[in-house]
Amino acid sequence: MLDFSMFMNTVGLDFDLGIISEPLWSTQHGNESAAVAGPIGPGDHPAADKVRDKQRRIPDASIGEDDFHELKPLLHPWQVTEEHRRQFQLSLAPFGDVLGNFTLPSRLSLARCIAGYVDGFSNHHSFIHVPTFNVAAHSRAPDMVLAVLAIGAQYRYEKRNSLMLYNAARSIVLERIRRRDPCPEPPGSQNGANHRQASHQTQSGRMDIVRTLLLLATFSTWQRDQALVRESFEYQGLVARYIREDGLSESAQDDGGDWLGWSRIEVDRRTKLCAFGLLNLQTLAYNLPPAILSNEIDLRLPTSCEEWSARGPSEWLNAREKAPKIIPFKEALAALLRSTKQSTTEPALVTSPMGNFILVQALLQRMYITHQLSVDPEEKPFRDQDVSDFEEALDRWRHGWRKAPESVLDLKNSKGSMSFASTALLGLAHVRLHFELGRRRRLQSGDPDVVATAAFEAPPPQRSPRLLQALLHSAHAINIPVQLGVDYLTKCQAFFWGVQHSLCSFECAVFLSKWLCTLSSTCSTEPLTELEHQVIRWLDSIVQEAKTSLDEADEIIYTGDELTPDDRYSTQISMDLYRLSIAVVRVFAHMFKRCNTTWPVVEVIGQSLERYADLLHERGPGTLG
Repeated sequence: MLDFSMFMNTVGLDFDLGIISEPLWSTQHGNESAAVAGPIGPGDHPAADKVRDKQRRIPDASIGEDDFHELKPLLHPWQVTEEHRRQFQLSLAPFGDVLGNFTLPSRLSLARCIAGYVDGFSNHHSFIHVPTFNVAAHSRAPDMVLAVLAIGAQYRYEKRNSLMLYNAARSIVLERIRRRDPCPEPPGSQNGANHRQASHQTQSGRMDIVRTLLLLATFSTWQRDQALVRESFEYQGLVARYIREDGLSESAQDDGGDWLGWSRIEVDRRTKLCAFGLLNLQTLAYNLPPAILSNEIDLRLPTSCEEWSARGPSEWLNAREKAPKIIPFKEALAALLRSTKQSTTEPALVTSPMGNFILVQALLQRMYITHQLSVDPEEKPFRDQDVSDFEEALDRWRHGWRKAPESVLDLKNSKGSMSFASTALLGLAHVRLHFELGRRRRLQSGDPDVVATAAFEAPPPQRSPRLLQALLHSAHAINIPVQLGVDYLTKCQAFFWGVQHSLCSFECAVFLSKWLCTLSSTCSTEPLTELEHQVIRWLDSIVQEAKTSLDEADEIIYTGDELTPDDRYSTQISMDLYRLSIAVVRVFAHMFKRCNTTWPVVEVIGQSLERYADLLHERGPGTLG
């Protein structure tokens, strides 16, 4: 009997109206001599004191005042003064010829965009160290700051501003690359740095370019506009080139002697690993060849979240004392890929959430390459031995993830972001062992009809007990939002979801629907097994729960009664299975098509799933793939 519980364990203002009862300006109605006698002294009219006092309390934006002094100031950790803005404006001067009519947004807009980046993006892609981030300190890399602002504007739903900032950052970084000078001097800077400083600046400038390209690639990868998506592919070669120039290896002693020194080294390490992760996500989403291979990487995995988020030297030292040992990437990956006989006595390796995220990406890349080398990838994604080897590696990864103290499934927890994304990729890996869209993955078109039609034509998986893990992870992907509330996540919590969830959910939804359609077409000649029936009953209960929680549940269309164990012998179950396949897809579609998301690609995925469900409904049983 399948133990589902075992599987689940794995994976107000106090406002005084009296202050506005008096006029802000006192108007004197009387004889004209009073008007020409000169200004009225404060002793003549006591109310004038109150008027002038209130005038002094009016915020003066020209000098950087924004708060209403009658109340407490707005808590805003990322404040930008006019002087900060002016200094940053100077750093743009060397690139005036490529910026055209670009106008730097106001200081309030800059502060808002930085907050958007920190609140919305930094936990999903932790390669800029927020505790030490300072706009003024990056005057030599204004393109990187503009790229940060573009991402932040996207997370503040300011699409026009985000695109303007993106184009400005792109223009500058491409100009810097064209000049072959990663560190142009802003006006008023002092020369005379020694050779060692210049070498450090060159390396720092190179990595700033990588960070800029990485941010721009992230921004453009998840857009609906095909031109922007094509631009994201252009960054691949540049990112790979600059990272290789800087080096993909490090010595065990490269750790920095103090907090600031450590943060610079950790930022560069995370930048390179995040670049590997993003380029690999492009491979997964758009079926592109990998730009950086995992066997090129000889870096250590990232440090713990507590060390990374420490706000000062003392907090960092305390976190460092409690942190697990940092593991080299190659050692960790080799441990995952080791055969069962070699690793029976070895404990699971423990790393940070970001470390686990990078490792599961490496396994997915290895799966992609293995699949590309297969003789007939359309017939069967992997050989049986390959499936066994990858299942063992994924199971070892799962044990390490569970053992890691910072692994949590909590949307609002900063540690939970990458932990949650990692488990989504784990589910995708299990699905791809048995079901591979391959060239039918047409997400780059940005057209839901094209994406849905291509997915509809993909061949369905064959019935097999080996599908169990893929089925459970796919069902888990739909079970989480149903448990928490589909509409709640869609409207309130989409801000905390990474793009990875929608990418993985798309393939999980298509896989589940095709498996159910396969059962529908074969159950009359080959009765359902006990395991198949248990999975079906779980999916049935999830869909039934989704229907009760959604205000617009009619769109799910599923009208089947609750399935019982005896139903697997019924000849009437075929149509119920087909209807269930449509309903599962519609629940996924509902979650993403109206999602309060930052990235347009998520809406494309939701609309594609809706169109895919329509195709299932229109064409009926026996037409899939």
